[in-house]
Amino acid sequence: MYYDPMISKLITWGKDRKEAHELLDKAFDQYVIQGVTHNLGFGKSIIHNESYSSGLYTTAFIPDYYPDGYFGEPLLRKDHEILALAGFVLKEQQIDRQGAPFATSEMFVEFLPDTPDGEKQTFRVAATDRNGIFEISNASGNGEVTEVDIKSINLKGNALLKMDFNGTTERVQFIGSENDLEFKFYYRGANRKVNVLDGR
Repeated sequence: MYYDPMISKLITWGKDRKEAHELLDKAFDQYVIQGVTHNLGFGKSIIHNESYSSGLYTTAFIPDYYPDGYFGEPLLRKDHEILALAGFVLKEQQIDRQGAPFATSEMFVEFLPDTPDGEKQTFRVAATDRNGIFEISNASGNGEVTEVDIKSINLKGNALLKMDFNGTTERVQFIGSENDLEFKFYYRGANRKVNVLDGR
C-alpha cells in the first residue's frame, strides 16, 4: 500500500501524439481486467479531457478536473441503447443455451439509478423482421424510437462484446450474470447493472 500498485502498464505509440492518442483510446476499450479494482475508466476519461488532448495541462490536473474524485461517466441516451442491446443479445444467447425457443423478439432492460435521487429507466429492445435492425425506445420516457442497424456482434473470451452499432464499433465489457435476470457490465468507467426481462 506504500508503493504504486500496478497490475500492468498500457502503452501505445504512433507516428505522432495524435495517432498514439487514438490507439490509446481504442486500447482502453479492449483492455479487460476483472476481479480487482482498476483505473481504466479514469484513464479513458483523462484522455478525453480537452486540456490533456491538447497537451496543455499541469501537475494540478487531477485537483482541477476531478476535485471530487472519479466515479464513471454519466450515461447518455446512446449509451443506454448500447447497453440495452448488449443485454438483449446476451439474454437471448442464455435462452438458447438452455434449450428454450430462440428468437425472442422483444425484451425490456431496466437500468437502476446511478445516484440515490436518480430514476430507474427501462428501455424496450425489439428485433424487427429486417435482418440486423432493432428498434430501441425508452419505455420510461416519451417512447421515442431509435432504429439501430447491427452488422455484427461477437463476444470474445466471454468478456468483451464488440458490435457494429449504426456504422461505429462499440465495445462493452461483460462482467457476468448471477442469474437469468441480472447482467453486469463495465462501461464508460463504471460497473453498470441491468435487469433483462422478456416480453412476458
